[in-house]
This record gives sequence, structure tokens and C-alpha cells, in this order.
Amino acid sequence: MYFQAKDAVLTSRTKTPPRLLILRNENSAINNLYMIGDGINIELGKDIKRAFELLLMSYYVYDLSYPKCYQLLGFLQITLFKDNAPFHKGANFMKFEKRYIEYNGASSVNTDI
Repeated sequence: MYFQAKDAVLTSRTKTPPRLLILRNENSAINNLYMIGDGINIELGKDIKRAFELLLMSYYVYDLSYPKCYQLLGFLQITLFKDNAPFHKGANFMKFEKRYIEYNGASSVNTDI
């Protein structure tokens, strides 16, 4: 379901973690990407890879911990940036990491892809 958002105001509550907001058009193409959180929003354009890089960098630069529900960001940190800085790894993350390693025949997640 799509709706008209001509005069939409993007807001988030204070003290909410940074996250991506992806706006798509009726053809499912990316219309625009925003990083929102802690009461601010930043327009990022249409490049999804760059948006994830900027999101990860914001956590890194501001020394934020990934919320438990955003553990995918930790996985991207390891695989894209080859950075094994510690973060909370829940049971679901550990299962996903194990499957990823088995599927790719790697000894760990932090290998060149």
C-alpha cells in the first residue's frame, strides 16, 4: 500500500537509535533514503549501499552500541569494514553467523568475500 507524502515531516523521538528510512515509489524503486534518530533526520539520496555505510559510520563515530534488534549492523560491520570491535551478539546473531560461515566455507565471518 502506498500513500501520498507530499508534505511529510520526518521526525523521531529523542534518544532513539539511528536507523534508515527507505521511501519507495509505486514501481518499488528507491525514491529517497533518510537516516533518522534522536530527533534528527539526514537525507542520504538513493544509494542503498552508501546509506548503510553512513549508518554504520554514525554508530562508529559516535561510539554507539547497536540496539539488540539491529544486530544485522554488527554483521555488516564485520563483513564490510573487517572490524571486529565487540558488540552484543544474541542467540539469533550467533545462529546466523554460523550458517553464514558454513555456507561460505569460511573459518570466520571476517574473511574476504
